[in-house]
Amino acid sequence: MDPMLHILKPLLPNIPPEQWLLDRAHRALCMRRAGNTQPRDIMIRFYYYHTKETVIRHSREGPIKFHEHNLSIYQDLAPITLFKRKEWKPITDILHINVMRYAWCHPSKLLTFKDRRSHVLQPGSDPVRFLNTLGIATPSGTILPGKPTADNPALARKRYTTVEN
Repeated sequence: MDPMLHILKPLLPNIPPEQWLLDRAHRALCMRRAGNTQPRDIMIRFYYYHTKETVIRHSREGPIKFHEHNLSIYQDLAPITLFKRKEWKPITDILHINVMRYAWCHPSKLLTFKDRRSHVLQPGSDPVRFLNTLGIATPSGTILPGKPTADNPALARKRYTTVEN
């Protein structure tokens, strides 16, 4: 049995054995620095998307222990995706404050639902218009990324704008 399956299978015994299929599992391809006691990352590619999502969801519920060691599981995202998520954090914070559930879609889209309709914010879209469509007033002083529009001419001069009411 693959060593990674030996670690992961006991955590989620409800997943059928045939769903525990890995395309690959290996250590991160980087040299260990002298004096660095941190273990190297292990990259795993699950064959079944559902299995991967179940493992990630389980890892968010609390610490995962293996032989008295804590394991951390992270979803590997491209640097541009991580940058976009960080850039759009003010928007997701506003959605969170207004109890609006959202999901990240590929590539770098923000999806939310209201009144049985889906609303998508794409790179280059106007976030103020997106929030207004959802019936959310943008708080004064909020700095949002986006593109210039007739409603938001301040973005013509810079990449970000400060919302003023």
